[in-house]
Amino acid sequence: MTKKELKPKNPNNNYLKSYSKAIKRGQKIQQVFPHRDGWAVKKISADKASNVFVNKESAIAKASEIARNQRTEVLIYNRDGKISKRILCGAK
Repeated sequence: MTKKELKPKNPNNNYLKSYSKAIKRGQKIQQVFPHRDGWAVKKISADKASNVFVNKESAIAKASEIARNQRTEVLIYNRDGKISKRILCGAK
């Protein structure tokens, strides 16, 4: 076996790299993630969620609205904690 066969590609790797760079640049990325009451929207650097919604679609809509206003991006997580999607909303 070659090294490539031993190490499967991580589809989240590109997201994680851009996530780390964004934090270093001080961007206000919005996150949509599972919450005990449904789905939460939170800025990366915040301790608490700014909003909690019953369904994922509503949380994504709110996070996208915030991200458009701040010209940043949205990271959307699955229930298993993996990043499923990244939405750029005028990010620099």
